[in-house]
Amino acid sequence: MIKLMNFKFVKNKSKNLIVNFNSGDNFFYRKENLKKFELEKSFKKNKINSDLLFIKDSGIIKYGYSFYLDEIENIKKLLVKKIKNYSFVVFNGISVGGYAAILYGSLLEVDVVISVNGQTCLLDFQTLKFIDKEKYLLKRKLKDFKKVKKYFNLKNFINTKTEYYHNGWYYFEKERPTYLKKFLNNKEKFLNYKNLSPIGKLHCYYQHENIEKFKNVHYLNFMKCGFKNGRFFNLLKKINKNFSNKI
Repeated sequence: MIKLMNFKFVKNKSKNLIVNFNSGDNFFYRKENLKKFELEKSFKKNKINSDLLFIKDSGIIKYGYSFYLDEIENIKKLLVKKIKNYSFVVFNGISVGGYAAILYGSLLEVDVVISVNGQTCLLDFQTLKFIDKEKYLLKRKLKDFKKVKKYFNLKNFINTKTEYYHNGWYYFEKERPTYLKKFLNNKEKFLNYKNLSPIGKLHCYYQHENIEKFKNVHYLNFMKCGFKNGRFFNLLKKINKNFSNKI
């Protein structure tokens, strides 16, 4: 039996499936909003040719953050059950949802992973040490910490069958130059990983460098707004022409 806190399946009689992992946005984890899912309205508005599966991280309510590692076996069982009958599968997410999309998309070797501002390593990938309080607390909170810590660095799970699209700081610089002005005036400071907390002001844009050397990992040139303005859907249509047909 699947014991996930909350997920929603939307069937549109399609051979394609998009799985969207919710970010850690507190709005969607409030008691009155448990039936609401991130990007659900955007997907509905664009009427893309795909069935949809929305998933929330049960560990958000328990711990504040668990990066979809609290119920990893249950999540895998749900995903294996849902994706087996589809000809084309996309895992997608923002922030912690982006981390989950890369992790589970790698483990299940789905066709495409799209990770907007997603973590690729829950440690400093240079020193492999915890770099902020929230992730350090995972060590004390996750019941199966010893079993799941192997998933902290996603670089070790990138496969050769999946095409990955992930944000890099270069595109963040292009789209939000004023936000990074003080850092861009000093590239050395900007590239000093100790100054770039994955959940702080710059969130985790720098983490693309952890996985960028793989040939099937591509820069993603849009952020969250890309789901509203159509850039996300245009990318899917470019990858697979079947997405051009709306429901």
